[in-house]
Amino acid sequence: MKKNLYVILIILTVLFYTGCPGPGSETAPPTTDNNDADTKITPPELVNVSAGTFPMGNPDTGSHYSEYPVHSVTLDEYEIGKYEVTNAQFAEVLNWALDKGYISVIDNDRSAQYQGTEVYDLDAGYVPIQFAGGIFSVIEAARENHPASSIIWYGAVAYCNWLSEANGLDVCYDLSTWTQTDKNAGGFRLPSEAEWERAAAWKAETSTYYKYPNSSNTLTTTIANYENINPYSFTDIPYTVEIGYYTDQLSPAGCYNMSGNVAELVYDWYDPDYYTADAVTNPFGPSGPVPYQNTKVYRGGSYSTFDTYCTTSARWAIGPTGVSQSVGFRIAR
Repeated sequence: MKKNLYVILIILTVLFYTGCPGPGSETAPPTTDNNDADTKITPPELVNVSAGTFPMGNPDTGSHYSEYPVHSVTLDEYEIGKYEVTNAQFAEVLNWALDKGYISVIDNDRSAQYQGTEVYDLDAGYVPIQFAGGIFSVIEAARENHPASSIIWYGAVAYCNWLSEANGLDVCYDLSTWTQTDKNAGGFRLPSEAEWERAAAWKAETSTYYKYPNSSNTLTTTIANYENINPYSFTDIPYTVEIGYYTDQLSPAGCYNMSGNVAELVYDWYDPDYYTADAVTNPFGPSGPVPYQNTKVYRGGSYSTFDTYCTTSARWAIGPTGVSQSVGFRIAR
């Protein structure tokens, strides 16, 4: 009997020190890395644009020569941002990328960079986002739902890739070359110039091309933020409004603020002579910068421009490293 008790004590001792579960205990599940699930970021709302063909360009040959000739453009079905990307949304993705080790903040917290390329200039005048206490944040809470401004083209492209990755989607860009690898990869991207104009100007149901992105051929400061009207009476620029501020007249695709507020970067390199009369399908602009340009297209005018800059066909340009307090973006997919 004593021998049996001795054996039982030995077995119990071994079980105790080896951590084997006793009666009624539960085995803990294996540890897994749930970072991807925990760090999903809600993307900006998108609207669907059906596949089809539309006339791109300005029929008025008295406009800037870069806007004509009118030419037939056929696009696949796509989605585009219902609103411009906000300051809060941009800062959230910057923080995600910071946590991943993608971003370095250098030069006394004045520049956010990805592998040596600046993606946000914290030292530019009147930027709405700061880096303080180890995180990116919107400086004024009142501007969190305003469109992100002072956006660098490289930063807009990086935002699209990082938002895609945070949501488990394949990315559209190779950030080692800053080129688009596949517009149909499934992730988020910048719209092409043609996609932007199609969403801003063309009502397929009635085959109507509108001069302004408010489904109209006229524009007033009661329905769009331009000519420095400053509806919120800010004391400092940018004189933006919240992304859903004007609700009366949306673009034919159902997008807000495609006229004024902030001008919007697209993917294409700028070439004032790019348009021809030839029909094209899914254009994304020149394959690289053209001589004497090295600039990217932006569209839609801003809070500081006149109405002639806010038309659906107006084309403007800024360098991929350029910063303007009146330039932001919306995404596509």
